Amino acid sequence: MTLQQLEYIVALDEERHFVRAAARCFVTQPTLSMQVRKLEDDLGVLIFDRKATPFRPTAIGEKIVQRARKLLRDAHQIQVLASEEAGEMKGEFRLGVIPTLAPSLVPRFFGPFLDRFPEVRLHIDELQTDRMLGLLESGDLDVGIMVGPVGHISLQEMPVFQEPFLLYAHPDHPLSGQDRIHAAQLNLAEMWILNQGHCFRNQVLNVCEAKGNVQPRRYTYETGSIETLKHMVQQSGGYTLVPELSLKTSSLPTEIITRRFVQPEPVREVVLVSHYSYARTTFLQNLHQEILQSIPESMRIAEGEKISILRN
Repeated sequence: MTLQQLEYIVALDEERHFVRAAARCFVTQPTLSMQVRKLEDDLGVLIFDRKATPFRPTAIGEKIVQRARKLLRDAHQIQVLASEEAGEMKGEFRLGVIPTLAPSLVPRFFGPFLDRFPEVRLHIDELQTDRMLGLLESGDLDVGIMVGPVGHISLQEMPVFQEPFLLYAHPDHPLSGQDRIHAAQLNLAEMWILNQGHCFRNQVLNVCEAKGNVQPRRYTYETGSIETLKHMVQQSGGYTLVPELSLKTSSLPTEIITRRFVQPEPVREVVLVSHYSYARTTFLQNLHQEILQSIPESMRIAEGEKISILRN
């Protein structure tokens, strides 16, 4: 049994197609098929059910593929340890970012980070929190940028900054006339919110349900985009809550009013998340540093007491 054979069965499990798996591994299809068959012969079991439709692993094959992923990840970590010892910052890194943070944060650090480390290849995906946690757990993602606390037994968190929530209101709404907003004044019946699956939705609901007024709504319109929420406020009135960085990436319409909350402000804590076994600490530290340099200093250094809104 070789690491190469393990790579072949993992690729075959994920692609569920011999030709695509071979192309992914940069070998011919006959070569991949022969090596998979040889591994099955050596182990004395069938890893894949070739007669099934669709093509899939056998029951024991699923367990073998799962263990193969872990062995490949561990083998990769050995290579990483050697690279870390030499202080190198090069190679491919896979980064996940939650959708409500990516548009306002990634453009800030992406260019400077690649300029600083020209031998780094950075792959960034926008992923919802639950999907990102699964990929971090399986080793298919290096680092996730999300809202903490995560509280996952096999994952570690590195706090980066706290981002305040701001009221984004139509000028006709009574709240727009106040200097500061109290959470108890919020009413879900007048608020535009994100749809299910977004952690920012949960954080907004936490503010409202913990301290605000929860009344039945006359309408239902939920979206996956903070920008859409802003447009709905502009065109249809009412208000929404937005993270502060989302206001710094585009010009604010003259007819829109933004207001801060009274102290302690509701905030979300942005964290870098990785697996406890993740060995590329140099990448983590440099990414942390680059993100800190890209955001306003007020978010790095807490001004007064702030309350972190939990993800769930």
